[in-house]
Amino acid sequence: MTTTAHEIEDAFRAFLADVLDVAPERIEGGTDLLGELELDSLTVLELAVFSEERFGVDLEAAIRDRLEAGGAEGAGSATVTLDWLAEHVAAAGDGVSA
Repeated sequence: MTTTAHEIEDAFRAFLADVLDVAPERIEGGTDLLGELELDSLTVLELAVFSEERFGVDLEAAIRDRLEAGGAEGAGSATVTLDWLAEHVAAAGDGVSA
């Protein structure tokens, strides 16, 4: 069965809403997860584990690379959003479609 980017986004939204104890509606596709929702390093690790277990895609290195690249381009220029997570997982996963 193929998982769509929309289904991936919904799964991440539900996971983050539960972990952060916030309303799912507060987490939109373009929400900066590290800036606006203030994800700490432990929550980012939990997110990576969730992605690995649910979709078979390890996000830890991808998130680190994105943030490091943003730092090289200028402070705060790279963000990790729900849209980015879903697109990354859809592009990397087996049985996942964009």
